[in-house]
Amino acid sequence: MRSCNAAVFTMRLSPPPAPLDRTLDLNNFVAGWVDWNICLDEKGGPTWVNNNLDSPIIVNAAADKFYKQPMFYAMGHLSKFIKPDSARISAKVTGKQSVLATAFTCQGRRTLVLLNKHDSSQDLLVTDSTTEHHIRLTVDPRCLVTVLWEKQQSYM
Repeated sequence: MRSCNAAVFTMRLSPPPAPLDRTLDLNNFVAGWVDWNICLDEKGGPTWVNNNLDSPIIVNAAADKFYKQPMFYAMGHLSKFIKPDSARISAKVTGKQSVLATAFTCQGRRTLVLLNKHDSSQDLLVTDSTTEHHIRLTVDPRCLVTVLWEKQQSYM
């Protein structure tokens, strides 16, 4: 194995928003994800079925203010790194059930998204199976981490 140069972007989510798990459903033939309500009031409405919920943006109309929730930033993080026309590729995490992973390739660039749902750091070895290049990294507790690297030629 050879080590590779990679850029690592980390976003602390304490706790990770529950819908974030669904964004990693992209491993299961999901083509995208839409948040039903991007803005709701402080009571989680309005809603026609009275199932008040949380949302990425909470609006306090009386004070003419809005509040960006962790899910807002998580959606922005994923949108920044998973580009249109990306193709999902295999991503497998062994021995770390608290770490979720999904990976993409687009124009020769690899994008790996990791979500550590655990309360402790997780040490990982990421290996690109097509080139055997690797990177070691520690994913902090309750963090969303994106790793980017260029697909390099295999020299085997």
